Amino acid sequence: MRPRQRPFYRSILDGLIFLLVLTVAMALIQRFGGFDLGDGAIHVIDGDSMRMGDVEVRLQDIDAPEHSQICEDRHGAKFQCGKHSASILSGLIGSQKISCSSHEMDRYGRSVAVCMSGGKNLNAEMVRLGWAVAYVNGSAYRGHEGEARRAKRGLWAGNFERPEAFRARQRAMHGALGDTDGAAGQD
Repeated sequence: MRPRQRPFYRSILDGLIFLLVLTVAMALIQRFGGFDLGDGAIHVIDGDSMRMGDVEVRLQDIDAPEHSQICEDRHGAKFQCGKHSASILSGLIGSQKISCSSHEMDRYGRSVAVCMSGGKNLNAEMVRLGWAVAYVNGSAYRGHEGEARRAKRGLWAGNFERPEAFRARQRAMHGALGDTDGAAGQD
């Protein structure tokens, strides 16, 4: 006996229900915005993103070196600035509780948020310490970036490629090599 084929209208209905649930979830995030990552184990992915359980957060308006990115210190020695930036964010968090305020999701499904830990704005601190840059021209963190640059803190002590330029170069390089899995384009 052949299984019955699912009616087309059921597929449409399922799609509409999914969109409705997604719309309600986004409206709730916009309305209530804040969420708490709590006291559980937080996994820092890189200097501008972290995960706790199923919740992944991208720190809003900042851009940190990619995990594989290499920079030069003040003496010209190469070092893994992406990994170092992640360790700085881990150190800022320590074992403290994190609370985040999010009003949007990015194209990868992450909450884009401003996060606080120990009374400090993690987004601002990463830029102020020089281990992340202000992501967009209108970013509230441009002043912090200028302060870090003038004081030659963090990345600004040596030479580095802005993370956005690094990702673009990686995408171009992987595209030229026939990379089709899309991994090179994740920021």
